[in-house]
Amino acid sequence: VIHVHRYEVGLLAIKLKREYNILYVVTEHSSRFLYETMSKKEISIARKVFLHANVCIAVSKNLADKLKEIFEVSFQYLPNVVDTSFFKKKKELTKNTLFSFFTAGSLDVNKNHKMLIDAFYLFHQKHPNSLLCIAGEGPLKSSLISQIEKLGLVESVELVGKLERQQM
Repeated sequence: VIHVHRYEVGLLAIKLKREYNILYVVTEHSSRFLYETMSKKEISIARKVFLHANVCIAVSKNLADKLKEIFEVSFQYLPNVVDTSFFKKKKELTKNTLFSFFTAGSLDVNKNHKMLIDAFYLFHQKHPNSLLCIAGEGPLKSSLISQIEKLGLVESVELVGKLERQQM
């Protein structure tokens, strides 16, 4: 079985399926479908890939619903997984424990860090012993810094730039 992540490489999976009878599964991650920013050519390729796949998966419920609406193909929802051998949950939390949020991704419109910072602001009002750490680089960095300053979150929100896996 071939597992394709994102439709862009699906044409090769179709070819291998036809020539060698190898089944393929496609997991779609791209939020570009949600924002309807795909060209007609991209939609055409995606349609072909999804129609020929043995199973179609999307990494969010909203994305699964949108893809089903666009392509009239059933999509199963399977969220991105967390490697629990690498990321460990703290065993004990106390009232004085700093509650930390972490996210990593390109600082662009698709990742919507603006909404995350707004949501964190509301959380932080009730839980001032909290921190938001955002890893990544991108075109919205300066506007996010301005938003953090405007909301008075300079001490509670960190933009740490691009990090390697071990640093995260």
